[in-house]
Amino acid sequence: MTAPVLARGQLWAWFAIAVAAAVLVYLLGPILAPFLFAGILAYILDPLVERLTGRYLRRSLAVLLVLLLALGLIVALGLVILPLFYRELQVLAGRLPTFLTWVNQELGPWLKQHYGVNFQLDVDTIKRAARGLLASREGLVTQLLGSLKVGGLALVGFVVNLLLVPVVLFYLLRDWNLLLARV
Repeated sequence: MTAPVLARGQLWAWFAIAVAAAVLVYLLGPILAPFLFAGILAYILDPLVERLTGRYLRRSLAVLLVLLLALGLIVALGLVILPLFYRELQVLAGRLPTFLTWVNQELGPWLKQHYGVNFQLDVDTIKRAARGLLASREGLVTQLLGSLKVGGLALVGFVVNLLLVPVVLFYLLRDWNLLLARV
């Protein structure tokens, strides 16, 4: 009779440990995210480092070369994608009035017919609100400064992660074989 009770107690203990670990991971998520990202990148880039290390270079130099190559690839990709993204935003801004008109003329009646929902966008009010927001620079500046507090903290976090991931990635790649042997 005592064995099932003991097993049930151990089950609850392991369950409590699992819940505590899950809560800890949830709370430490923002701190652990750059390490997890660097670990994933290290897993992906390690075969290239291994090839360079085995044939031509010392491990630290091979890791540095692979990191520079990855950085160059990311910069090149950004230089290609950002102008395309900007151009698409301009096209979207040009077609937005036509889309809003389509929503009012086609989607609104369809929603009313099939679901009984009255849906009508007031395009003129949206345009006036945008013009009013842009015209009153004082209101715009106040709103931007308010969002800058939250956005500024997010920007600081992004920059810290941007600097932390390559450093952690360098050391993970350099000591990858040692880490795998210990695990």
